[in-house]
Parts: sequence; C-alpha cells; structure tokens
Amino acid sequence: MKQGEPIVYVIDDDVVVGGIIQRIFDSAEIRAQVFISGEAFVDAYPASPSGPSCLLLDMRLQGMSGLSLLAQLRSNEIRIPVIFMSGYVDVGSAVAAMKAGAVDFLEKPVHKQLLLERVQQALDCDMHRRQSIERRDRVDKRLSALSEREREVMDLLVLGDSSKQIAGKLGICPKTAMRHRSQVLNKLGMDSVVQLVRMLSPSIEDPLLEREAFAALGSPIAFSGHQERSA
Repeated sequence: MKQGEPIVYVIDDDVVVGGIIQRIFDSAEIRAQVFISGEAFVDAYPASPSGPSCLLLDMRLQGMSGLSLLAQLRSNEIRIPVIFMSGYVDVGSAVAAMKAGAVDFLEKPVHKQLLLERVQQALDCDMHRRQSIERRDRVDKRLSALSEREREVMDLLVLGDSSKQIAGKLGICPKTAMRHRSQVLNKLGMDSVVQLVRMLSPSIEDPLLEREAFAALGSPIAFSGHQERSA
C-alpha cells in the first residue's frame, strides 16, 4: 500500500508560537496542522492516518497537559512518535516525558534547523514502523494459508531441522515431511528455506520499539538552550 503524505501535528496553546512553527514547516514544504489544545487534536486526529506522522507537543498546556495527552494516546494504542517541547525544562520533566513514551524533548525557543532535523527523524521513524506493520500483516496473511501440520513443519524448518529430523519429531515418514516442506514453500511463495527464515525474521514491527528505532537515527534527547533560537 502506498503511504500518504507525511504530516506533523503541532499542539501549542500560544497561537503566536504555533504560527511561527507553522511557517517553519511551510518554508520546508512539510505539511503541518496546528492545534491550541490536546482536546482539539484528539477530536481531529484520524482513526487511520494514511501516511507517516509525528506530534510536536508542548509540555504545559491549558486543560489537558502534554503528559496526560500522551498517556491517553498510548492507552488507545495510538503510536504516533511524540516530541515534547517546553520553555521550562528540567531533567525531571525530560525523564518523565521519555518514560511516558516520547521520542525527543526540545527546549523552547527551538532553533529552526534542529526542529526540522528532529521532526524529520520522527517522521522517518514512523514510516519505518508503518512499513514493518504492513510487512507483518502480509506475512500473517500468507501464514493463514498453511494447515496446522504445515505450520508445525515450517516451525521446524526455521529451526534448521532436515526433512528426516522433522519426520522423526512429528512421527511421519520422511517422504511426507518433504512433501509438507514443499507445500510450505509453495504456499508462502518462497524458493528456499533461507528465504523463509528471512521472511519470518524479527524486525521493528512492535510499536513499543519505536524509541529504539528513533534512537538509531539520532540522539533521543536534545536541549536547544545553548543554540541560536528561532521558535
């Protein structure tokens, strides 16, 4: 499935700051949508986003706080990458944000280039996560075509067992094990056991691993307090 255009959601109850951030993304040709409250974002957020996205979230908001919103998103299994920003930064706040599942924490005002870099990393993270989920769904669909016996044979093939060893473990003759092996590969569209193992190999498909994926792309916490500031 072709993914839709990336989008950055911004929540800041300061309309001036929200406008500045909107113009920064406009200048970089990054689609963005600004909200003045967590409640407004929740009401507008699509049930099934068509493309990669991330949330740039002010820590201190009127009404629902940033941390409360993140907790609500996670409880609803919404795994959008969240970047917190705040003009009142302390280590405790940063740690609380990261423990809650944020992928980054920026001090306001944020330097334009730093903001764009971190947001792009978050969008890349979400794109890879979505691709992994789509890949997992395709694999699950293929696996559903296997019979119970074929699943047993497949599990042993992945462990490296030969047809003879599979036959012994399942109490069937080697010829039958070889036939099941052939059926497994044919149904899954694989030419070899090596391809089968690659198809079933773990990848970043669990949304809970998004922070590790993001960390691989860049530092998980960045304070911009000692750099030129723009927003």
